[in-house]
Amino acid sequence: MPHFLDQWGKDPLDAICILGDLTVTGSLPELNGIQKVIDQISALNVPLLILPGNHDHYVEGESHFRRIKATCVVHFDEISTYPLGKSWYWIGVDTSGGTFDVNLEGKLRHCLERLSRKFELIVASHFPLSQHVRNHHDRLSNNGSERFLKLLKEYKVSYHWHGHRHLAKISTVGQMCLIDAGSCALEGRGTWVSIDLQVREAQLWERKKDEPFKRGTAFRNLELKNLDSAF
Repeated sequence: MPHFLDQWGKDPLDAICILGDLTVTGSLPELNGIQKVIDQISALNVPLLILPGNHDHYVEGESHFRRIKATCVVHFDEISTYPLGKSWYWIGVDTSGGTFDVNLEGKLRHCLERLSRKFELIVASHFPLSQHVRNHHDRLSNNGSERFLKLLKEYKVSYHWHGHRHLAKISTVGQMCLIDAGSCALEGRGTWVSIDLQVREAQLWERKKDEPFKRGTAFRNLELKNLDSAF
Protein backbone atom coordinates (compact mmCIF):
# COMPACT_ATOMS: atom_id res chain seq x y z
CA MET A 1 0.00 0.00 0.00
CA PRO A 2 2.80 2.57 0.57
CA HIS A 3 3.62 2.28 -3.15
CA PHE A 4 0.04 3.14 -4.05
CA LEU A 5 -0.15 6.03 -1.62
CA ASP A 6 3.10 7.43 -2.96
CA GLN A 7 1.92 7.18 -6.57
CA TRP A 8 -1.54 8.60 -5.89
CA GLY A 9 -0.02 11.50 -3.98
CA LYS A 10 2.03 12.61 -6.99
CA ASP A 11 -0.86 13.66 -9.22
CA PRO A 12 -4.12 15.47 -8.40
CA LEU A 13 -7.01 12.99 -8.40
CA ASP A 14 -10.75 13.65 -8.43
CA ALA A 15 -11.57 10.29 -6.84
CA ILE A 16 -10.23 6.81 -6.04
CA CYS A 17 -12.52 3.83 -6.64
CA ILE A 18 -12.11 0.39 -5.03
CA LEU A 19 -14.21 -2.27 -6.77
CA GLY A 20 -14.58 -4.94 -4.12
CA ASP A 21 -12.77 -7.87 -2.50
CA LEU A 22 -11.31 -5.70 0.20
CA THR A 23 -11.06 -8.88 2.30
CA VAL A 24 -10.60 -12.61 1.79
CA THR A 25 -13.43 -13.85 4.02
CA GLY A 26 -15.35 -10.75 5.14
CA SER A 27 -14.45 -11.33 8.80
CA LEU A 28 -14.51 -8.51 11.33
CA PRO A 29 -10.72 -8.56 12.00
CA GLU A 30 -10.08 -8.23 8.24
CA LEU A 31 -12.51 -5.34 7.89
CA ASN A 32 -11.01 -3.58 10.90
CA GLY A 33 -7.62 -3.93 9.24
CA ILE A 34 -8.87 -2.63 5.90
CA GLN A 35 -10.43 0.39 7.62
CA LYS A 36 -6.93 1.42 8.68
CA VAL A 37 -5.85 1.27 5.04
CA ILE A 38 -8.94 3.27 4.03
CA ASP A 39 -8.02 5.90 6.61
CA GLN A 40 -4.53 6.14 5.06
CA ILE A 41 -6.04 6.69 1.62
CA SER A 42 -8.53 9.21 3.00
CA ALA A 43 -5.60 11.21 4.38
CA LEU A 44 -4.82 12.11 0.74
CA ASN A 45 -8.02 14.23 0.82
CA VAL A 46 -9.34 12.49 -2.29
CA PRO A 47 -12.93 11.16 -2.39
CA LEU A 48 -12.88 7.38 -1.92
CA LEU A 49 -15.64 5.31 -3.56
CA ILE A 50 -16.01 1.68 -2.42
CA LEU A 51 -18.26 -1.22 -3.33
CA PRO A 52 -18.20 -4.81 -2.01
CA GLY A 53 -16.97 -7.95 -3.75
CA ASN A 54 -17.99 -11.58 -3.42
CA HIS A 55 -15.21 -12.23 -0.88
CA ASP A 56 -16.66 -9.51 1.34
CA HIS A 57 -19.84 -11.62 1.60
CA TYR A 58 -18.18 -14.55 3.35
CA VAL A 59 -18.51 -15.28 7.10
CA GLU A 60 -20.65 -12.36 8.37
CA GLY A 61 -19.52 -9.92 5.74
CA GLU A 62 -22.87 -8.23 5.20
CA SER A 63 -23.20 -6.93 8.74
CA HIS A 64 -19.51 -6.12 9.08
CA PHE A 65 -19.19 -4.29 5.74
CA ARG A 66 -21.58 -1.60 6.93
CA ARG A 67 -18.94 -0.55 9.45
CA ILE A 68 -16.67 0.74 6.68
CA LYS A 69 -16.36 4.52 6.57
CA ALA A 70 -15.42 6.31 3.34
CA THR A 71 -16.72 9.10 1.12
CA CYS A 72 -19.18 6.79 -0.65
CA VAL A 73 -19.76 3.13 0.28
CA VAL A 74 -22.15 0.95 -1.72
CA HIS A 75 -23.79 -1.54 0.63
CA PHE A 76 -25.21 -4.96 -0.21
CA ASP A 77 -28.15 -4.91 -2.68
CA GLU A 78 -27.91 -1.14 -3.02
CA ILE A 79 -26.93 1.57 -5.52
CA SER A 80 -25.04 4.76 -4.68
CA THR A 81 -24.06 7.75 -6.81
CA TYR A 82 -21.31 10.35 -6.66
CA PRO A 83 -20.62 13.40 -8.90
CA LEU A 84 -17.26 13.62 -10.66
CA GLY A 85 -16.80 17.22 -11.73
CA LYS A 86 -19.53 19.07 -13.58
CA SER A 87 -20.17 16.62 -16.41
CA TRP A 88 -19.85 13.10 -15.00
CA TYR A 89 -21.60 10.88 -12.47
CA TRP A 90 -20.35 7.65 -10.91
CA ILE A 91 -22.95 4.99 -10.15
CA GLY A 92 -21.94 2.09 -7.92
CA VAL A 93 -24.08 -1.06 -8.16
CA ASP A 94 -23.72 -3.97 -5.75
CA THR A 95 -23.41 -7.27 -7.60
CA SER A 96 -21.19 -8.91 -4.97
CA GLY A 97 -23.70 -11.69 -4.35
CA GLY A 98 -23.40 -12.79 -7.98
CA THR A 99 -26.91 -11.58 -8.85
CA PHE A 100 -28.65 -8.72 -10.62
CA ASP A 101 -32.29 -9.21 -9.69
CA VAL A 102 -35.42 -7.40 -10.86
CA ASN A 103 -35.42 -5.10 -7.84
CA LEU A 104 -31.85 -3.94 -8.43
CA GLU A 105 -32.50 -3.63 -12.16
CA GLY A 106 -35.44 -1.32 -11.44
CA LYS A 107 -33.34 0.84 -9.12
CA LEU A 108 -30.58 1.14 -11.72
CA ARG A 109 -33.02 1.99 -14.51
CA HIS A 110 -34.53 4.76 -12.40
CA CYS A 111 -31.06 6.11 -11.64
CA LEU A 112 -29.96 5.99 -15.28
CA GLU A 113 -33.17 7.65 -16.43
CA ARG A 114 -32.62 10.53 -14.03
CA LEU A 115 -28.89 11.12 -14.54
CA SER A 116 -28.39 10.31 -18.22
CA ARG A 117 -30.32 13.44 -19.24
CA LYS A 118 -27.63 15.77 -17.90
CA PHE A 119 -24.45 13.78 -17.29
CA GLU A 120 -22.09 11.29 -18.85
CA LEU A 121 -22.09 8.15 -16.78
CA ILE A 122 -19.65 5.68 -15.24
CA VAL A 123 -21.25 2.54 -13.80
CA ALA A 124 -19.18 0.38 -11.46
CA SER A 125 -19.88 -3.12 -10.15
CA HIS A 126 -17.79 -5.99 -8.84
CA PHE A 127 -18.65 -8.57 -11.50
CA PRO A 128 -17.80 -8.11 -15.22
CA LEU A 129 -20.66 -7.71 -17.69
CA SER A 130 -19.29 -8.79 -21.05
CA GLN A 131 -21.35 -11.53 -22.67
CA HIS A 132 -18.02 -13.01 -23.81
CA VAL A 133 -16.88 -13.96 -20.28
CA ARG A 134 -16.94 -17.74 -20.57
CA ASN A 135 -16.26 -18.79 -16.97
CA HIS A 136 -19.64 -19.13 -15.21
CA HIS A 137 -17.95 -18.14 -11.93
CA ASP A 138 -17.34 -14.68 -13.44
CA ARG A 139 -20.93 -14.14 -14.66
CA LEU A 140 -24.03 -12.94 -12.84
CA SER A 141 -26.68 -15.64 -12.37
CA ASN A 142 -29.98 -15.89 -14.33
CA ASN A 143 -28.64 -13.94 -17.33
CA GLY A 144 -27.89 -11.01 -15.03
CA SER A 145 -24.76 -10.02 -16.98
CA GLU A 146 -26.71 -9.81 -20.23
CA ARG A 147 -29.58 -7.80 -18.72
CA PHE A 148 -27.18 -5.44 -16.94
CA LEU A 149 -25.16 -4.86 -20.11
CA LYS A 150 -28.29 -4.30 -22.19
CA LEU A 151 -29.46 -1.63 -19.74
CA LEU A 152 -26.13 0.21 -19.87
CA LYS A 153 -26.18 0.16 -23.67
CA GLU A 154 -29.76 1.49 -23.68
CA TYR A 155 -28.72 4.56 -21.70
CA LYS A 156 -25.42 4.99 -23.57
CA VAL A 157 -23.21 4.65 -20.50
CA SER A 158 -19.63 5.69 -21.30
CA TYR A 159 -17.69 3.41 -18.92
CA HIS A 160 -18.24 0.25 -16.95
CA TRP A 161 -15.61 -0.44 -14.28
CA HIS A 162 -15.39 -3.80 -12.54
CA GLY A 163 -13.18 -5.96 -10.35
CA HIS A 164 -13.36 -9.70 -9.59
CA ARG A 165 -11.17 -11.06 -12.41
CA HIS A 166 -8.02 -9.07 -11.44
CA LEU A 167 -6.81 -8.84 -15.05
CA ALA A 168 -6.09 -5.08 -15.43
CA LYS A 169 -7.61 -5.03 -18.90
CA ILE A 170 -9.37 -2.48 -21.11
CA SER A 171 -11.79 -3.30 -23.94
CA THR A 172 -15.06 -2.04 -25.44
CA VAL A 173 -18.57 -3.15 -26.21
CA GLY A 174 -20.10 -0.80 -28.76
CA GLN A 175 -19.19 2.72 -27.60
CA MET A 176 -18.86 1.70 -23.94
CA CYS A 177 -15.41 1.19 -22.44
CA LEU A 178 -15.04 -1.81 -20.11
CA ILE A 179 -12.29 -1.54 -17.51
CA ASP A 180 -11.07 -4.41 -15.34
CA ALA A 181 -9.33 -2.61 -12.48
CA GLY A 182 -6.89 -5.42 -11.74
CA SER A 183 -5.67 -5.98 -8.18
CA CYS A 184 -3.52 -4.06 -5.74
CA ALA A 185 -1.77 -7.18 -4.41
CA LEU A 186 -2.36 -10.17 -6.68
CA GLU A 187 0.60 -12.57 -6.72
CA GLY A 188 3.06 -10.01 -5.42
CA ARG A 189 2.29 -7.34 -7.99
CA GLY A 190 -0.08 -4.41 -8.04
CA THR A 191 -2.14 -2.94 -10.86
CA TRP A 192 -4.52 -0.03 -11.19
CA VAL A 193 -6.09 2.05 -13.95
CA SER A 194 -6.12 5.84 -14.12
CA ILE A 195 -8.72 7.61 -16.24
CA ASP A 196 -8.64 11.17 -17.55
CA LEU A 197 -12.28 11.91 -18.32
CA GLN A 198 -11.51 15.15 -20.16
CA VAL A 199 -9.56 13.43 -22.94
CA ARG A 200 -11.15 9.99 -22.39
CA GLU A 201 -7.83 8.32 -21.82
CA ALA A 202 -7.44 5.16 -19.74
CA GLN A 203 -3.92 4.34 -18.54
CA LEU A 204 -2.79 0.97 -17.16
CA TRP A 205 -0.26 0.96 -14.31
CA GLU A 206 1.64 -2.01 -12.91
CA ARG A 207 4.33 -2.67 -10.34
CA LYS A 208 6.24 -5.81 -9.46
CA LYS A 209 7.38 -6.56 -5.94
CA ASP A 210 9.73 -3.90 -4.55
CA GLU A 211 9.70 -1.95 -7.84
CA PRO A 212 8.10 1.44 -8.62
CA PHE A 213 4.98 1.71 -10.73
CA LYS A 214 5.41 1.67 -14.50
CA ARG A 215 3.05 3.06 -17.10
CA GLY A 216 1.44 0.47 -19.30
CA THR A 217 -0.59 0.98 -22.46
CA ALA A 218 -2.71 4.11 -22.77
CA PHE A 219 -6.04 4.02 -24.62
CA ARG A 220 -7.65 7.19 -25.86
CA ASN A 221 -11.09 7.94 -27.33
CA LEU A 222 -12.19 4.31 -26.95
CA GLU A 223 -10.08 3.27 -29.96
CA LEU A 224 -9.94 -0.34 -28.80
CA LYS A 225 -10.75 -3.80 -30.07
CA ASN A 226 -14.52 -4.00 -29.99
CA LEU A 227 -15.85 -7.14 -28.31
CA ASP A 228 -19.14 -6.91 -30.23
CA SER A 229 -17.32 -8.01 -33.36
CA ALA A 230 -14.51 -10.03 -31.79
CA PHE A 231 -16.37 -13.33 -31.54
